[in-house]
Amino acid sequence: MIHSRAPLAAALVSLALLASGCALFRPSHAPPPAPPASPAPPPLAPAAGSDAILLTIFLRHDQS
Repeated sequence: MIHSRAPLAAALVSLALLASGCALFRPSHAPPPAPPASPAPPPLAPAAGSDAILLTIFLRHDQS
């Protein structure tokens, strides 16, 4: 009877050590990892002359 319980006891002890080891190497106080930073999109440059075209349209509409 003694010999049949030895493998079971050894398995339980090894599982307990494995579980405690996992808990030791997993710090609960550490913040979660930050998501990877995505590159910022380049600023959009206005098309050359777009302000002048809008001003012309506005002035022509205002005169009519």
